[in-house]
Amino acid sequence: MKDKSSQTSHTPPISHDADWEEAHNTQDPQSLSYFVDKLTGSNTQRISESLGEGFVRLKLGEAEKRQALQDIRCTEDAVIEMLRNARDAGATFIFVATNKTDDKRHLNILDNGSGIPEAFHETIFEPRVTTKLDSASMDEWGIHGRGMALFSIAANADNVRVSQSAKGEGSAFCVQIDTTSLGELKDQSTLPDFIEGDEGEIQLGAGPNNIYKTCASFALSEGQSSCTFVGSPAEILASIRTVFTSSLGNGSFPQTRASRPYGIFTELVAAADGDALVKAAGNLGLEVSQRTAHRILSGEIKPVRDILRRLREKPKEQRAKTQDRKPHPSTELSTIRKVRLSQEDQSELLKAFITDVDLLQERYYLVMDRSPKLTFRNGRLRVDFHFDIDTSA
Repeated sequence: MKDKSSQTSHTPPISHDADWEEAHNTQDPQSLSYFVDKLTGSNTQRISESLGEGFVRLKLGEAEKRQALQDIRCTEDAVIEMLRNARDAGATFIFVATNKTDDKRHLNILDNGSGIPEAFHETIFEPRVTTKLDSASMDEWGIHGRGMALFSIAANADNVRVSQSAKGEGSAFCVQIDTTSLGELKDQSTLPDFIEGDEGEIQLGAGPNNIYKTCASFALSEGQSSCTFVGSPAEILASIRTVFTSSLGNGSFPQTRASRPYGIFTELVAAADGDALVKAAGNLGLEVSQRTAHRILSGEIKPVRDILRRLREKPKEQRAKTQDRKPHPSTELSTIRKVRLSQEDQSELLKAFITDVDLLQERYYLVMDRSPKLTFRNGRLRVDFHFDIDTSA
C-alpha cells in the first residue's frame, strides 16, 4: 500500500538549526508551509539559491511538491485526473467505484486501457513520469501529459496504489482520501440533471458538482470515444461482468493472450461462485462480502448503465426539477425565431475557422487530435478544437 509516509522513507534525516526549529514550531499545522517543512525536513533541501531581501529560488523538487498540493484541491479534482489518465491510456471503458466510510472516501478506477508493466507500478507516482514524450493533451481541464497528475494525487491522498495492471490488460487503481483534509461536495448521491439542446445533444443542467457530475462532464467531453460507469463497488462489479460478457465489450483486449481474453477482468468475468468472485474482486482492489458476491451472481444487484445513458433515462419527474429552475424567457425573447444552420453552411464555417487555426498550430506546436465541432444554439456560435501539444519541436 503506497502512502505518504512511504513516499518520503528514503529522505535522509537532516539536523535543523535552532532558528528554523523555532519558526517551524510556531507554524500553523494546517498551513502549506508547515506541510512542506514536515515533508522535506529542512530549508536547506528546499532552497536552490538565496537571492537576498527575503527572496529565494526553490529547488525543482520543492516547487513540484507545492504545485502538487495546488493541482488537487478536492476529491472531485482527483477523480477527473484519474479519468484523464485512463483516457490517455486509450481506455474505451472506465469504471469508477466510490463509497465512503466515516471520513474516508474510497475510489477504485478501473479501465481497459494499455495497462502498466509491473516494474512501473510504483514509478508512475513519481514526478515527471509520463508516456507522452512528444506531446501533451490540452482539454477543458487544462494541460495533461506533464507527468504530474498521479504524483499530485499521491501527495494529497492518504493512499494510492495500482491494484492490478499489466501491459495491454488494463489498469485498476485504489485511492483513499481523508475528506477532512481534502474536501468533497456533501451531496454525493444526486445525479445531475440534463438539458436537451435543439440538435438533441445533452448538456449538463442543475445538480451538485459531485463525483457523478464530474464523471458526466468528462463523458460528455469524450463523446462516443469512451463509456464511463459510476456506482458503488457492488454495482461496478456487476457492470464489469455485464459489459465484458456482452457484445459491447467484445474485442476490448486484442493484444492479450487467449487465456486472458478480458485482461485484468478475466477472473472477475469467469467467477462462477462467491469465493471466486470475492477473490477476483479483491485482486482488483474491490472488497466485497460473500453475501454481496452471491447477490451479484444471482442478479439481485443490478449493473449500472454508463453515466450518459443514466442521464438520458433519468425519470421525467426528476428531470422536471431542472425545468423549474431554468429562468423563464421574457415574452419578447420568446417570439424570436429559432435559426438552424444547414450542414453545408456549418462545413463552410468550419473550413474558415480551420484556416485561421492552422496558423496557431504552426506557431505554438499544436496538433489537432480530433475533428472540430461546431454548434449554433440560441443565437450563439461555438466551435470546439481539441489539440495535442507537440513537445518534440
